[in-house]
Formats: sequence, C-alpha cells, structure tokens
Amino acid sequence: MNPKFKQDSVDGGCMRVVGVRTSGLGVVSRLALVVGLLTAPGVAAAEDVQSALAGVGEDLAAADKRISEINANLTNRRGLIGSFEAIARYEDAVYRYLMGDFDGAAKEFFTLIESGALGDDIRHADSQWYFAECLFELGSYTLAEEGYSVIVRSGDRHAHFASSVRRLLELYGITGDAKAFYNLYNAYIVSNKVSATDEVKYTLAKSFRRQGAALYVQANNLRWQGQVYGAEAMRDQAEQAFARAKSQLTQVGAGGNFYARARYSIGVILLQQGELAAAYKRAEGQDASVAELRAAAFSAAIDEFKVVAAVPQTSPEDIEVVDLANLAIARLYDELGRHNEALATYALIQRASKYFPDALYEMVWTAIKIEDYEAALDSAGIFLLAYPEHRYTAQLKVIQGSLHMKEKQYKQALASYERVVAEYTPLYDRVSKIADDSLAANDWFSRLAAAPDPAAYFNDELPLYAVEMLVTDPGMAKALRIYREAERQRADIAASEALISEIEAALAAGAGGAAQASEQELIGVSLSLQRAQGELLSAEETVLQEVGDPALREKVGAITLRREQARAELTSSRSGGELSANPALTAEYIKLRGELKALRSGVTDPIANGQLAEIDKHWATLGGLDKKVAEIQGRLGGVQSGELATIQRRLDQEKAAVAASKVAVDATLSEAGALAGMVTQEGFRELEDQFALSILKADRGIVDVYWVEKVRVTDELKAVKTDRSAMVANLEAQFSVIRQGLPPEPTPTAVEGTED
Repeated sequence: MNPKFKQDSVDGGCMRVVGVRTSGLGVVSRLALVVGLLTAPGVAAAEDVQSALAGVGEDLAAADKRISEINANLTNRRGLIGSFEAIARYEDAVYRYLMGDFDGAAKEFFTLIESGALGDDIRHADSQWYFAECLFELGSYTLAEEGYSVIVRSGDRHAHFASSVRRLLELYGITGDAKAFYNLYNAYIVSNKVSATDEVKYTLAKSFRRQGAALYVQANNLRWQGQVYGAEAMRDQAEQAFARAKSQLTQVGAGGNFYARARYSIGVILLQQGELAAAYKRAEGQDASVAELRAAAFSAAIDEFKVVAAVPQTSPEDIEVVDLANLAIARLYDELGRHNEALATYALIQRASKYFPDALYEMVWTAIKIEDYEAALDSAGIFLLAYPEHRYTAQLKVIQGSLHMKEKQYKQALASYERVVAEYTPLYDRVSKIADDSLAANDWFSRLAAAPDPAAYFNDELPLYAVEMLVTDPGMAKALRIYREAERQRADIAASEALISEIEAALAAGAGGAAQASEQELIGVSLSLQRAQGELLSAEETVLQEVGDPALREKVGAITLRREQARAELTSSRSGGELSANPALTAEYIKLRGELKALRSGVTDPIANGQLAEIDKHWATLGGLDKKVAEIQGRLGGVQSGELATIQRRLDQEKAAVAASKVAVDATLSEAGALAGMVTQEGFRELEDQFALSILKADRGIVDVYWVEKVRVTDELKAVKTDRSAMVANLEAQFSVIRQGLPPEPTPTAVEGTED
C-alpha cells in the first residue's frame, strides 16, 4: 500500500476529496464506511495483483501440461498417431461400440492396433478385444477369428485372454470347424488354463449342440443311403456331443445370469435330439416307434421349460427367456393334444412381450382344434384390432369368416368374406402386375434393400403387412442380406476413395499430418506464454506504482507506456486474432523486465516484496517453458518429413487395396443385381399365390353362406308345404268324421216325382 496514501487518509484528506455524505447512517455503518474508504485503494490494488498472478500461474500450469502432451505425441508415437491423440480416438471408438456402431468402431480400433500408438497401455489390449468383438457382431467370422487368435497367442497375461478363448469356441461352433474347436477345447478348457465359468460352460454347450445336430444330420443321410455302419458311428458321435452339451448346461449354477438360458437350452437340446432321433428311426424303417419317441422328448422338454418359467424375472434377459419357455410349453402341449393346457400357457405371455402376437395367433388355432370357436373368434378379433398390419393379418381375416360360419353367424361371416375379397382383389392385381414386370420388381428390390426396417417399406402401393410377408420370405430375406452387405462394402470403398483424394490433395499442398497439427498447437502455447509475459510486466508495474515515490511512479509509468506501444506495434494480428508469438515483442518484454527489476531497490513493503518474488518465480517458469517449446519446434521438421514419407507409402498401398476391393465388390453387386430381380419376382409370385388362396377361400365362404341360406329357405318352404298338406289332410279327416255323424240323404221316389 502507498505510505503517502496512508498518511493522507489519516489526515482525513481522503474524506474531504471523496466528499461522501454520512448523514443518515448509523454509527456502526459510518465507521465501517470510513474504514473502507481509508483502506480500499491499496488493498484493492494488492488483491488485483494477487488475482492476476494466480491467473498467470494457472495459465502456465496449463501450458506446461499441453507442452508435455505435445512432446509425448511426438516422442511416444507409432506410425502417425501420438499417445494423447490415440487415447482420444480410443475413447471415441469405445463410444461407437457401446452405441452399436460396430463398423465405425472397428475402423477406429483397427487404426489404433495397426499404429501401435497406445503402446503398452491397457487400452491397447482393450482395442484388440473390441476390434474382434466388432467383427464378430458384423458376422465377419474369418477376421474375427484372426482377431481373437492374436489375443490367445499373447498368452494369459492378456486382459481378454479367457474371453477370447470362449469367443473362439463359440465361433468354431457357428462355423462348424470341429477340428479347431477340439484343439482349442483340449488346450485351454480340459487343461484348466481357462476357468470354466458359467459363461464358458454356456458357450461350450452351444458349440456342442451345434456339433451334435450337424453330426445327426450326416448320420441320417448315411442311413437313408443304406450305409449302416457309418451311420451308427456318426449317430454315436452326435449323441456324445449332445450329452456333453447337457452336461455343461447342468453345471451352470442357479441364480446366475446364465441359469435361465442354460435350462432353456437343455429343453431345446432335448427337442432337437428327439426330432433327429425320430428321423433316424424313420430311416431305419421303424415308423411305429417314432410317435412314442417324439412324445417322450416333448414331455422331457416341457419339464425343463417349466423350470425356466419358474425363474424370477429380475433382468430383461430372464423375462425374454421365460416368455420363450412358456411359448415352447404351449406349443408342445398343443402337439401332444393337451389343448386346454396349451391355451392356459399361451395366456401367461403378456401383451408387452414381443412374443405376444405369436401366442395370440397360435391360440386361435389351438381353440379351433378343440372346436371352441367362440374363444378362437375372440382371439382373432383381438389380434386384428391390435395388429392390423401384421404378416398374420391376411390369413386371420379369412379364418375369422370361417369361425363365424362355425358359430352360425352367417351375416358376420358374409361380411368378413366380402371384406377379404374387396380388400385383397385389388391387392392381388397389384402384386400380380409387379410379379410380371421385371423392371418393377427390380425397383422394389432397390427400395427394400435401401430401407432400414419394415416400417420404412410402407407406401401407397402395398400395405405394410403385405410387404412384411414379402421380406420374411426366406429367399427374399437372404437376397436382401447379401445385397445390403455388398452395398455397405461399396459405400466403404467410395468413402475410402474420397479420403484418398483428400489426402493426396493435402500432401500436394504441403500438409504435414499430425506434426503440422502439433506445430499449430505450439503456436497457441507460445501465444499464451507471451500473454503471460505481458501480464507479469503489468503486475510488477502495479506493485511498484503502489509502493514507490513520485519519481519511481513516473519511471514505471514510462515503462508501462513503452510496453503498450511495443505490443501495439509488434503483435501480428488479423480479424481472427493473433497468428503467432512475435520474437521481437518477447525480446522487448524481457528488456522492460530488466529495467523494472533495477527499480526495486527501494521497495521495503513486505507484501510487495512477496508479490515481486512470486513474479520472479513465474518468469523462471516462463523461461523453462520457452526452452521446451523451442526444443519441440526444432524436432518438428524431422518428424514432419518422416510422416510425409510414411503417409505416402501407406497411401500407395491403400490405393492398390481399394482398387482391388472395388473390382471384387462391383462384380459381386453385378451378380447380385442380376439375381435380385428374379428373386423379387419369385417373392411377389409367392405373395400372389397367398392372396389368391385367401380370395379363393373367401369366395368359397361366400358361396357357403349363400348355400346355407338357400338350403335354409328350401327347408322352410318344404316344411311349409308339408305342414299345409298335413293341415288339408287333417281337415279332410275332420269333415269325414262329421259326415259320418249325419243321417243319410233321402232317395227321391217315382210317385213323388210324378206328383211334381
């Protein structure tokens, strides 16, 4: 604080200069105001300086941190990516993976793995795992196998070693590579190198089940061909695979995340095993035992599914498995002829379940089997109200009319049949027209291939349920899947070509890759350091102004003026802000600081000396940071030239790979496009047949209604005629009786006749 200012304040000059009126204030308030006025200027200046120094300290710490990151990016780098940039890309890739963008995530993880930018960081191991998982989810099993195998070869020190073994076992089960499966199984599971957790047991069981099914199919084929010995051996292997699957599943502990799924899988295995064994019996010519074998398998499966249905539904997965179990139980009851039990089990599936439409639809058929047409009508009515655009809708509309007929509700039946004819006849005509027009079929295929979900297929040409019927056709669904995958690959190739063009243009313009980005960041750091120099000079000037005499203040003021002029003259700027730190300005700042330090000799105020010491400390930090920046800038040239060479080399490799991929994908798309129209036409012909059959059934229903009505009227007329004949006969009989009770009429005599 300025001593003269303190003396003036004591003399009361401050009060006279400010001229504050204190009348009307309380004694305490007036005293507080006086104290505030006496101390405010010096304290405020000191606080301002301290605040400025604190801000400079934070800026220097931030600059130091950023310099360290830039240095790490240049020092700890693999290929073209620095460590801190790699971490940012890793976090972005994980986010993509969690959001289900497996394609985008796979590309990011591949870049991180290939560059090795994460070094020995745990994120590198995570990237390897996520990359393989993305490929697995995308159905790229060959590449996924390679990704998991890299992890397995790394050994059990890898964070995802056990999970990769489990995934490989599952993958080999899917692809049917039994040799690779058992090699891995014996090497890591049998040897206990990988712990058999519930998840591992569940995975093994799925693979064993697939093996058992495949072996049984081969055994049945051999048996039909009369190769008895080979068939028996193959069947024994299949039974062993199924037994291993059930053994693994029964070891899954109750209450765990996989318990419900494990018990459900046991039920599925029992069914599959029973059906395949029954097929083998038929191949042997033992048809008599087939029904008994299937019934025993169904009953055993029901017992397992009941265990699942009793599991507490504590997770979405458990809720879904319980619904599947109830649906399976109901279907098996229906197969066994226990229809009432089937209906009761179907009713356990709630409307919120995605399996509710299937349950409701199947309830209609089950009720029909036991001739409970009223219940079937109720279920059909609920379904048509709840799901007017479902693939089952078309069939149920016809069934609804037939059910009305069964209930002798002829008017309602006639209305249902006529509604089907009125609705489906124009629809049949549109479908027939498309089926006969290859161009229209190709156009439909293109639209279906481009649409993300069935709801997007809807347009005025066909109702949604008709389109759902079309796309669920097995041949159509397979064609769409293949074509979409080829289109996705073509889009990736187009994006790669565009990226290659951008990189080539950037290289031609002298772009320096990641090194150039580091250079731009260093420019920003240099600017912040130069601003910190200016702020330190300003803070020191303020301190000296506060504690100095008039002569000192005059000298400090001159330095302040020179500082502001230098900054105005030497700072390069444009509308967007400063371009870079000016070395001349830095040199001028250092010169002015030296002059300010020479003026400190008369400073005795302890607070001021403490602030000047802090300023010196910040200047020392600034000097160290400037040296770091200069050192990094000196290395940038070599890094940049190396990056350019690496980019060009990799770019040439990628151009060749993209060109080869483009040829292959174009050939695939050409073949797929040629088949697409044929497949779509066949799909529409199948749809045409379904609507034609529905119309035919409705027409027959209408005829049945009119025939029933004709028979009823004929019967009524016949009954009236019969009643009339009976009434006439009755009357004649009555008159006959009456006549018998009357005296006979006299016969006229000859005499009487003469007299007349």
